[in-house]
Amino acid sequence: MNWADFELPTALSLGLSYDFRLDKTNNLMLHGTFQNNSFATDDYNFGLEYNYNKLIYLRGGYQITNDTQDDRLFTGPSFGAGFNYNASSSFNIGFDYAYRVTDKFDANQFFTILLGF
Repeated sequence: MNWADFELPTALSLGLSYDFRLDKTNNLMLHGTFQNNSFATDDYNFGLEYNYNKLIYLRGGYQITNDTQDDRLFTGPSFGAGFNYNASSSFNIGFDYAYRVTDKFDANQFFTILLGF
């Protein structure tokens, strides 16, 4: 095998986000990401997150790809919610739930439990 002919997969991601502070307790964040993949099509990801008092979070997103058929497994909308509670100055607990629509499989669901010390 000639290793000089082997090309490693690479990905380049560029992203931007902006946080809109609506008032003292309400925040809205917009996200955008471009990902260039060496062996797949490019992806565009957009997201929106609302948080109330840095305690309750609501999220939504959408992924777009240039490919019309093969790489569309994970394109489409995603939704999520979570909470983060600071029990003390040195301990916090959180829970997140996310739901992602897929093209050829059942929807993906993610559960996350956060314990911070």
